[in-house]
Amino acid sequence: MEKKVIRIGVIGTGLIFNRHFAGIKNSPDAEVTAICDNNVKALEEKAALAGIPMSQTFTNYIDLLDCGYIDAVLIATPNSTHVEIALEAIKRGLPFAMEKPVGMNVEEVQKLYDVVEEKKIKNIVLFFYRSKASARYARKIIENGDIGEIHHVYTEYYQDYNLRPFSLPTFWRFDKKIAGGGVVYDLSSHMFDLVTFITGLEYEKVCAVNNNIIKMRPDPETKQMREVTTEDYSHVLAQFKSGASGAFLVSKCCMGRKNYQRIQIYGSKGVIIYSLTDQNLEDTIEVCIGSPYTESYNYTKLNIPAEFKNEQMQSFFDIMNDCSDGLAATLVDGLKSQKLIERVYESAEKMQWVDVSDI
Repeated sequence: MEKKVIRIGVIGTGLIFNRHFAGIKNSPDAEVTAICDNNVKALEEKAALAGIPMSQTFTNYIDLLDCGYIDAVLIATPNSTHVEIALEAIKRGLPFAMEKPVGMNVEEVQKLYDVVEEKKIKNIVLFFYRSKASARYARKIIENGDIGEIHHVYTEYYQDYNLRPFSLPTFWRFDKKIAGGGVVYDLSSHMFDLVTFITGLEYEKVCAVNNNIIKMRPDPETKQMREVTTEDYSHVLAQFKSGASGAFLVSKCCMGRKNYQRIQIYGSKGVIIYSLTDQNLEDTIEVCIGSPYTESYNYTKLNIPAEFKNEQMQSFFDIMNDCSDGLAATLVDGLKSQKLIERVYESAEKMQWVDVSDI
């Protein structure tokens, strides 16, 4: 029997639309058949890109969900709308892919999780960096025991994003009522998930400092200065249940950094360093494992085997077609992430270590 092409409705045409669209376009299993956004000009541009008529574009997401042109939905909207859209998709039996973080707080994410479990709706939470071949290869190396028992994990994620001019469609990121938070929601959530994905380590307690450098910004629409209510940077110390320790340094105010990541994982037999470059998102692995390499401090850049290459949207289609490799994040991971995010804010507010061992 010939496999049916999955018809995808996309809600939100912001910064990450093109990345997700490319993943859908390059898949033999799916196509974009409907788009929703409250920006009509953006709808026209994305409809032309996707090759669909304007009759299959919508300014109200309920109309898209009810249009009859879709089999699943991609939710790429501001954080405050994620859960309400997903719940409406579930009412119609539609599987969904959604951007992270899942929601604004643990209460609403728990509600969504419970409904998904009850209705058995297929889903993926788009922790993008799980799809990086180097991350997947590093995971395999650690699973094989090649670096031994993990002692330390040092994580960096830097951007200059908050030092750049902002347009109206992206200004919501500075409003806590819409974004939920700043870099902890946007960037730290990626790294918390990626460290768990690569190492398998579970968090026990965290101690955080969050703050913002630029406290007032001009509103792109009114030109009036507005208070920034989300943080620009976050520094988190972590203790893992295994006894390993970690540090997470994250900022959007690092001049000269477009999208730089580095995770150093030190074990009893050696070290893995995962990196993501600023310019082209090239991901790499360096290793220093076993004698004589550790004795001569010799780091080697590895070629990544083809079997570890992955496309994020294809992971969603594989979930829908019951042929998933089981490595994509779902609401199980999304709920854990939301709980950890809230504990990080609690720690920063109390200025003390906070237990997270129940997550």
